[in-house]
Amino acid sequence: MRVEVPAQVALEVEGPGARARHEAHADEEPDARRDHAPGEARVEDAAARLSARGTALEIARNDMSAADPYETATKLQNVQLQLETHYTLTARLSRLSLTEYLR
Repeated sequence: MRVEVPAQVALEVEGPGARARHEAHADEEPDARRDHAPGEARVEDAAARLSARGTALEIARNDMSAADPYETATKLQNVQLQLETHYTLTARLSRLSLTEYLR
């Protein structure tokens, strides 16, 4: 951040001979600002593009990670049914023996 200091205040702070130095460089300052203006505009444009790209990526990530509750509930019920089937088969296999089979 740049703070503009009035010329009279700057001359009083800088001391004797400052007026000549100030007047010699006074015409260079606007040129320096003008030379930096295109660069500043490019930086601002790049920052805006990066911000837009970041927002687009965030939206895409949210869309990918969002789950449909009905689809998720259906998948959960299917997995629960498979688990119950495995438990039932395991219980039957644990009771299985050759003597039981031969009866």
